[in-house]
Amino acid sequence: GSIAFRVPVPERGHGGCRRPLVDEVVMFSRRPGHYFQVIDFRLGAIVRQIEAENDHHFYGHGVFSPDGNLLYATANHYPSGAGRILIYDAGNEYRLLGKFKLDGIGPHEIRLHPDGQTLVVALGGIKTHPDYDRMKLNLTDMQPALLLIDRESGRTIQRHEPSHHQLSCRHLDVSKEGIVMAGYQFEGPVWETPPLIARLDSATGDFTEIALIESEQAALQNYIASVAIDPASHRVAITAPR
Repeated sequence: GSIAFRVPVPERGHGGCRRPLVDEVVMFSRRPGHYFQVIDFRLGAIVRQIEAENDHHFYGHGVFSPDGNLLYATANHYPSGAGRILIYDAGNEYRLLGKFKLDGIGPHEIRLHPDGQTLVVALGGIKTHPDYDRMKLNLTDMQPALLLIDRESGRTIQRHEPSHHQLSCRHLDVSKEGIVMAGYQFEGPVWETPPLIARLDSATGDFTEIALIESEQAALQNYIASVAIDPASHRVAITAPR
């Protein structure tokens, strides 16, 4: 239970991901995120810091390819507001290789499907710009979604939209069988209590939303944060920090 090491970073930290087969973890900043840090967790030290591509900022999440050679990071091209996935060569000092243009705004958490080929992306749908701090610029015409994307071509394989256009899809996890669980943050009227949890069977495309009993649903205050699936028991843990 003790802290193994602590390192200072220039911006607020958000999410991270371990590089397969290597003693490295990448940590992302956000709100907005201009950097990610590559940390050698055996040394307990930052070995590299990568700045976001020009006119982009990170959304705080990334995932590696199965061999650990490629890093996929969600990002915002803020002049246009368009969502991007930036692709880095982890074996070559995290050099930027390219980017996928997404049909949407605000990609947030990204995970790798157990098939090793598909990226699972929570598309929040909220437009932001660094010049306007944390202001949400498009709440009336949001288009959030849950996306499955081929990690080699960037092609969208599946797109599933929430039952309300102001249900921002933000965090998710994927089971070893390909079941996706996602959490929403509702940007609509505070007196409404829509479902905040979604389930996707990626094999069949069956997409459903889970509503709790009225008292429990109201207690969530329209905000789900982290989602995690235990691979052994298939239980899902979901945090509602409000």
